[in-house]
Formats: sequence, C-alpha cells, structure tokens
Amino acid sequence: METTTPSDEKINEALELLNQAVKEKKTEIRNLVSEKYGELSTMFSSVGEEVSGHMQGASEALRDIQNRSKERAKELAEEMDHRVHESPWTSLGFAALGALVIGYVLGRKE
Repeated sequence: METTTPSDEKINEALELLNQAVKEKKTEIRNLVSEKYGELSTMFSSVGEEVSGHMQGASEALRDIQNRSKERAKELAEEMDHRVHESPWTSLGFAALGALVIGYVLGRKE
C-alpha cells in the first residue's frame, strides 16, 4: 500500500494548479491568435480591394493611351501619304538618301 506524505500532496496540488494554468493560457492564446488572424485577414482583404481598384484604374489609363497612340499613328500615316502624293520625287530622294546612309554605316569595316 502506498502512503502519501504531505510533500507528495503539495507536489500533486502544484501539478494540478500548473495543469489548470496551462489550460487557461492555452485557451487565452488560442483566442488571441484567432483574434489577430481575423484582424490580419480583414487587413489583407482591404489591401486586396485597394490594389484591385488601382489595377483597374491603371488598366483603363493604359487602354486610353493605347487608343490615343493608334489614333496618332493613323493621323501620321495619313499625313505622310498626303505628302508623298503631293511631292513624290522629294520623298523618293529622302528615301534614297536614308538608304545610302544606312548602307554606308552598315558597310563600313572597322
């Protein structure tokens, strides 16, 4: 038969108190982590919405720039076509001069 001494009883009481404290802290830590996770989740959600809004705005701006660039390119092409039809020999001379310069630069030996 086992006899318990007062020191054994005190050790058992201390262990029981430690177990209770661990259970309480475990619940407290779980609640704290859960709360912080909720806050982080909310924060990331709002940041995601903000980034999405900025991306949409940037996308619209890029589409606008693309459309304006296309329009400007068409205008320049029409203007060039008009000038070539207006004075074809001048245009042909500039094209020949450009080809000559490019040929000279590419044909040079170093």
